[in-house]
Amino acid sequence: MKIENEPRVWTREELLARASSGENGRNDEKGIFISFLGHFRHGSINVVELKKGIPGHCHVDHDEIIQVLEGEGTACVNGEEKYLRPGDLLFCPGGSYHSIHFPVKLLSIYLPTFDPQNPDRVFEQ
Repeated sequence: MKIENEPRVWTREELLARASSGENGRNDEKGIFISFLGHFRHGSINVVELKKGIPGHCHVDHDEIIQVLEGEGTACVNGEEKYLRPGDLLFCPGGSYHSIHFPVKLLSIYLPTFDPQNPDRVFEQ
């Protein structure tokens, strides 16, 4: 994993296209496509397309900030459900279970830096 320190700018259109590309991981069966924009000194930024949403899971060692880029529907963080639209934001502190129940393209920021080779993701039983 390369740590980058260069300033970057992405347009909304670029984010949406990168989310659909799944250049850093595609799971066609689950409908999950992920593209990392960069790994930085204190965090990682990625864009994701979830064709079916994603079931409840947590990140033990990472906080996650999620912004909806495209799509709308219900999401849940630690049992609190909200209806989300483009521009809305979820904050998921480390250890909090969260799920998204609609097709969505999103921007995700992990703090601290996320290692895609050792994903910090635990699904609810």
